[in-house]
Amino acid sequence: MKKLCTILTAVLVLGVAASAFATSQFSNNIADVIAEKNANLSGNVPNPPEILVGGETCANATPIGVPASSSGTTCDNVNDYDEACPYTGSTSGDEVYVISGVSGQVTIDLCNSAYDTKVYVYEGSCPGTLVACNDDACNDPSGNPFRSIVSCVNLNASSTYYVVVDGYFGDCGSYNISTSFSSGCPAPCDPENCPPGALLEGEPVCGTNYVDAYNGGCNSIPNVFSNIPCDVTVCGAGGNYSFNGLSYRDTDWYAFNLPVAGQVTATMCASFDSQLAAIDGNIGCGFITLTCGSVFGTAGTSVSCTWSAAAGANWIFAATSAFSGVP
Repeated sequence: MKKLCTILTAVLVLGVAASAFATSQFSNNIADVIAEKNANLSGNVPNPPEILVGGETCANATPIGVPASSSGTTCDNVNDYDEACPYTGSTSGDEVYVISGVSGQVTIDLCNSAYDTKVYVYEGSCPGTLVACNDDACNDPSGNPFRSIVSCVNLNASSTYYVVVDGYFGDCGSYNISTSFSSGCPAPCDPENCPPGALLEGEPVCGTNYVDAYNGGCNSIPNVFSNIPCDVTVCGAGGNYSFNGLSYRDTDWYAFNLPVAGQVTATMCASFDSQLAAIDGNIGCGFITLTCGSVFGTAGTSVSCTWSAAAGANWIFAATSAFSGVP
């Protein structure tokens, strides 16, 4: 199939207004995400804790290799650790694994788990230097959201790494953890290098109580998009802001039209942890229909979506994946 267009987006954003989505993954409002997460808690009740069982703390962490897999439950563990990525204040029981003597880029996968998980990795000590953290980057095999995975985590054989299996809020349950060497890790990129001839996004700077009437897409009332051609680079900016005391993120929605169906590639390079997705714009905001993604990247690395795009309206969603901490 002929590639009809390639869209390169460098440092993207967007934001505002209440979300009308069945899923909150494209919302600009952290309250929408928390409401959906709270509605999907497992309802599991912690058992009386078994203090100092294997993996309860970093001091008696369970060794795991790469590649390897293990399983267990966090309902018989107590709350020892917590990290914000982006939600904090968790009281969930957590279980700890330790990786040592391994070099390379590694994936740690909790997607096939039965509750709202969180995973994070410390280097050297526990708690120590945080090298990776994720709450909601994947679904379980049945499509249930809010499972966790970290990919392309750089490990050095001279260091020790502690992997904490945790949960959101106070949720607990059975989990399956797998480790593997990552493939296709994104190359470093320079989000500050806007090439000659690129389009400038032009959105106003987001401040307190900012209302996005520029390119907030389905988050804006009325819906509004930045129209772009194919084969273009767009340079923009993104981050977080406060609206009526709540945490928001600036999300950018780009729209383009294809005369006939074809393959499209969109690439995003950002100075913050990023989220990129493609959406069938012919369906409209009433029922978000993903055609690629969401894919997530870390600051300073590129992420890409390639998909078979329908003729007519197509949308690209680009934003920081975080609701706080990105100025």
